Amino acid sequence: MKRTQAINLQRMRKCLKPRLKPLAVAVSSVMLVSCSDVDVEVYESVAQCIAENPLMLQDCEAAYRHAQSESFRTGPKYQTEPACEDEFGDEQCIPYNVLNNQTWFMPIMAGFLFYNGNDWDNDDYISSPLYSSKSRRSRVFGKWTSADGIVYGPKRYGTITVDKSSFKLKPTTTRTLSRGGFGLSVASRSSRGG
Repeated sequence: MKRTQAINLQRMRKCLKPRLKPLAVAVSSVMLVSCSDVDVEVYESVAQCIAENPLMLQDCEAAYRHAQSESFRTGPKYQTEPACEDEFGDEQCIPYNVLNNQTWFMPIMAGFLFYNGNDWDNDDYISSPLYSSKSRRSRVFGKWTSADGIVYGPKRYGTITVDKSSFKLKPTTTRTLSRGGFGLSVASRSSRGG
């Protein structure tokens, strides 16, 4: 019998198909992810932003006002003050009045993300509210988190790297959370890698 007759051509065809190497896939995914990352500043207040950017007084003020309005529109809301304080700490919640004389409670905005750059959608600045818990029972104790439960790491001021999606328009919050509801949503986002 000739040697060529013993060759399994079907098997050879499978081997000749192009395959992506795991390292190549990992490198390309890192490259794609890093393209959407941007360095932003975290400030506690408009005064802190102005102190570090004296020539950007108007941008700092506008960014802070925008973050505050987004906080009221998209921030976590609770039916009772104790439920909010259980998640964010004593005296860290404020009443939020809605139609029909109903009052919700929401955490105080602890800081804001500030991106200054004309290279992104022709805006002079982009901002987003940040929250942090002072309750040791909370999953976000001592960490920065967004209104939709994305955790940015330990609560500190200065430059951090975030994905551009952090500044996407978030839906208006219209339902209230129960005790621990925000922490549970943070945990579910974390388990999904969000």
